[in-house]
Amino acid sequence: MMSASSDSEEDSWEDSGGFSVHDISFEKRDGLAVGYQVCVDFGLKKKEIRKAFAARGYPISDRTWRKWSADLRDKGYTFLGEKKSGAKPLLTHQQVRFFVGWVLHQNSQNVPVSLEDGRNCIRSNFGITVSVGTQHNLFVTNGFSSQLMQHRTAGYKLNNDERAKKVVDFITTCRRNNIFPSDRSFMCAIDCTLTGHRTDKVTTYAPRNSGQQRLGAPLTTFTNLIITVLWADGRQWTLCMLFTFNKKFQLIREGKRKRKKWDEEVTHFQQELHSSRICADRVVYIGSGNNDSRTYVSEVEYLPSCLHTYFEYWENIRDSLKDCVVFSDNGHGFFEGRGEDKKSILERICFGRHECFPADVHEVLNPCDNRLHGRKKIWKAEMKGDFSDDVASCLRLMDIFDQVPREDVIGWWNTNLQLDVQEVTLERANEAISKRRSAWMDVHKECLREYRIAAGIDARGSVPEAPRNLDSGLDGVKWQ
Repeated sequence: MMSASSDSEEDSWEDSGGFSVHDISFEKRDGLAVGYQVCVDFGLKKKEIRKAFAARGYPISDRTWRKWSADLRDKGYTFLGEKKSGAKPLLTHQQVRFFVGWVLHQNSQNVPVSLEDGRNCIRSNFGITVSVGTQHNLFVTNGFSSQLMQHRTAGYKLNNDERAKKVVDFITTCRRNNIFPSDRSFMCAIDCTLTGHRTDKVTTYAPRNSGQQRLGAPLTTFTNLIITVLWADGRQWTLCMLFTFNKKFQLIREGKRKRKKWDEEVTHFQQELHSSRICADRVVYIGSGNNDSRTYVSEVEYLPSCLHTYFEYWENIRDSLKDCVVFSDNGHGFFEGRGEDKKSILERICFGRHECFPADVHEVLNPCDNRLHGRKKIWKAEMKGDFSDDVASCLRLMDIFDQVPREDVIGWWNTNLQLDVQEVTLERANEAISKRRSAWMDVHKECLREYRIAAGIDARGSVPEAPRNLDSGLDGVKWQ
């Protein structure tokens, strides 16, 4: 009874503290199993061995250790996915790893992978035909999910390893040239976002084969522009501002607008300002009177003038901005002129220095981009596809931007630009690109390398330029 209780307690180790043996890479499992068996061969007590491994972050149960040791002895490797009973799996452990590597290689080459592509890969390489359902399960159980791809120009077609290297190169260059100030309050990033909804996708559940469902909520015809600035110290020194052609954002009556209708619009605008805690001066109507029919605030055409208005509003700190560095993307709206005559509008207005993020990775480096503007997902979820009230929806979005916690902003800067560490690493850059570290990352890297070696492809993948510490092309581990 005592031994049964002990085994049950140890079996629960693997479910405690978020630990899972499935998060351990295949090669590390083999190494742990070899180490465990060596300790057993030396005559050490198994319980003491398990406690020692648990103290070092591997609380693995006795049952798992026994299985790993048996797998290593009988098959030469450890594998958690084989069944103890039932039908034999269609693919062996090595075949699954080959398939996973193939998928990752297609991803690195910007080639779409469908269910049918996966079935064709297995059929052509192993002579095995799998069903659509089995193919789907093979994707899911190996850490893949269906994702929307983007069409980009040739300059954007980089895999994640190449993008991570660009991130590291940019941060290293900034540090070498002392672009990052020692005081984080003297550094900020600027960007703008649009509030249009013409490309939004809304999903719903409906009966099968019932045709495409209709969305009853109308869309606003206006696309407004919001300028956002994030400071590296996390403080909201300059809150966002909205620029619009929508006359419903006006507090002053212009032209021959009907008094009753105008009163209703003003009352609604004031109520939404109060509920969203937004100052009316932070909403700017840029139209030219009552007959202005424009609806789209173009970044290229109107951003320069909007930037002037934005920093004129924050004149209380404008003089101190001469000692600050501002980062942005390479958008035309931040510059005047082209080619050799290209000059920064931000430097002319108030900033002492203006630096641009590389175009290929600007959304990874700029905390305003995917981080702050990613909060629009919260906004869209709250609105439930109904953006007919442009005033209420846009002011709510500004409120969401205003209420971002300071620790989140500091964390974005640390994650994107690695400001909290002494050494810049590719691993941190990859985490910034993928938003969070996947439990499959190490396993996928192993499978990709094994596939490339088996297929006769350079295991390092695409190599734009050899790093200084790599004098030969021995194998991919050094490169990675």
